[in-house]
Amino acid sequence: MLPALVSLAFLCFAPLQEPPPFDLVLVGGTLPEGSGGEVRVTDIGIAGDKIAAVGDLSAARAKRRVEAKGLVVAPGFIDLHNHGDPE
Repeated sequence: MLPALVSLAFLCFAPLQEPPPFDLVLVGGTLPEGSGGEVRVTDIGIAGDKIAAVGDLSAARAKRRVEAKGLVVAPGFIDLHNHGDPE
């Protein structure tokens, strides 16, 4: 009975494993700098709906990894035509 209680106590107080810091890591994508400057090949870590890290994320934990080698990664585009033109 005592070994069972010790096992149960251990399970109750064992530290829970932390969730991965990233929901998604895009691996080896080409990332434009944004102002027409240099581009670089890098990893991008996404947590929730935000870019959380850019750089070498080869050792980072993630729920999902997507190989982006040879692809341009662009976080979004701004539509300058906002349909607010006067008629």
